[in-house]
Amino acid sequence: MNGRVHSRTPGCYFIDLWGDDPFERGKAHGELLREEITSIVDSIPIFIRAVARGKLLAWLKFNPPQWLITLTSAYLTSQFEKAGRHFFHYFPEEIQKEIYGLAEGSQQPLIGILLINTFDDIHSAAIACSGVAIKEKDGSFLYGYNLDYFSFTRIMAKLTTVFRIKTSKGSFFSVGVPGYIGILRGMNNHGLAIGYLTSSASGIKNTGIAVGILLRIALTESKTVTEAVDYLSFHRALHGINILLGNADKAIVLESAPKQCAVIEPRAQNGLNVLAITNHYRNPEMQKLQTNPMPLPGLGTPLELYGLAYSQKRLDLLEKQLQETTSGKLADCLRMLKSVCHNFTVSSCLFNPAEQELLLIHNNGTTPATLGAPTSIRLHPLM
Repeated sequence: MNGRVHSRTPGCYFIDLWGDDPFERGKAHGELLREEITSIVDSIPIFIRAVARGKLLAWLKFNPPQWLITLTSAYLTSQFEKAGRHFFHYFPEEIQKEIYGLAEGSQQPLIGILLINTFDDIHSAAIACSGVAIKEKDGSFLYGYNLDYFSFTRIMAKLTTVFRIKTSKGSFFSVGVPGYIGILRGMNNHGLAIGYLTSSASGIKNTGIAVGILLRIALTESKTVTEAVDYLSFHRALHGINILLGNADKAIVLESAPKQCAVIEPRAQNGLNVLAITNHYRNPEMQKLQTNPMPLPGLGTPLELYGLAYSQKRLDLLEKQLQETTSGKLADCLRMLKSVCHNFTVSSCLFNPAEQELLLIHNNGTTPATLGAPTSIRLHPLM
């Protein structure tokens, strides 16, 4: 088998995968995490039914009858599955083979695996995330990310998984969930760290590569920040996102929408280089494309944790702390992430590119994950 499990701690699953055959890597992934992948696939119909009820509630303004929810759920399921199959055609051949191996290893239908890997492109649910980069004058950049998810919150918090993957091209980290082969947050052996945050924008595309797969290609094919930015500027995401990426020496935010993109650079203050990002655009031209998302009723999403106002509130809080801090240690990054976490924060992670180190913050599978203990994992023992 092309893999092994190091840990099944709630909130901190950790597995190694290796080899140049993508089908065998995917198969090992599926076999090692079969039970966990099954639980995620089984939860998708439950979520779709909740979305159906929410859409009907928004339209009818009263609680819909169960037969209508069932009928609407069936229709939405067919649309979700149609979209998943559609996006699959845009996956590179190597990714397709890995998906096939994953389906075989997990003994799940292909469509279930496709929905795990294209869900954010079909129904965005991660719109309260935060990120920060900080560098001392004679030090190196550190990167911190919160993943806040309003769907599958409990299962994602419990099953957050660190994948440490090695091929002949190199090795990389991916922090995700069982069955997911894209990149939500990751770092490669060249010290390039990357993670994305949703930023709602107009002009959503329905043709192209799913966002997580797009970031995986950028991470595995790039050695430098410039290479990753060039790729992601040319192959823009299907929907609006903010990408915090960089290495030990250079950090940027790439504000990306289907029509255009812009770069936000760090600023110097108190002897540090600092950069913070949440879920809205700051470039004036990008702001013209910004939309303000609103949650569906009946899904239990707190309004105060949704939309552009909350994104700005978190950014203001991060910026205030960056203005007050005079050191750029891992503890400083973690303190900032804690200040903007909430009950939908399913995972938090810190990357130290200079040391090829990942710190995953977990709370034994409960939220907010940021209030838990850090687990340090090195990339190079696999190399």
